[in-house]
Amino acid sequence: EHPLDIYKNILRAKTVGLNELNGLGENLQLSIGGLITTIREISTKNNQKMAFAKLEDFSSEVELIFFPQVFAKYKKILERDRIYIIKGKIADRSKDSINPGEPKFLVSSMEEISDEEALRFKPRKVTPKTTKIVPRDDQTIYIKLPDGEHHSLLLSIKKLIDKIGRASCRERV
Repeated sequence: EHPLDIYKNILRAKTVGLNELNGLGENLQLSIGGLITTIREISTKNNQKMAFAKLEDFSSEVELIFFPQVFAKYKKILERDRIYIIKGKIADRSKDSINPGEPKFLVSSMEEISDEEALRFKPRKVTPKTTKIVPRDDQTIYIKLPDGEHHSLLLSIKKLIDKIGRASCRERV
């Protein structure tokens, strides 16, 4: 039994799996989720507190970066062995000389998920609507989903379109 088993439905509906981060570009705003396994607090040159933490889900782990302003806001709720949904973006990998290519996640906000919330959560079913697709000169495809809980579906669609050979596909949530 995995410690995240009771959180499976809420994490799948509201977040992108950590194993998918390697295939995504930098600066893409998204939500990830999982269990905080380590936290390391440091002081900056300006004597401000910031932190690095490890987040683990069912498939992988990622280093989280809490810059001083964000760390100050969430310091009181950030604890090891707790489950969170974290919003932010993938950091620029080229600037990392220690682990080039390893994704890191710049945190902008976070919320803790309680056991009760996870057990109460019922994923919404997305019912496809018939949509008339009108070709446009710029070859842009717009896909609008009913709510913000379907990041992984939107990213799967993006990957599929990228495989087919579309030049550009951006996520907008």
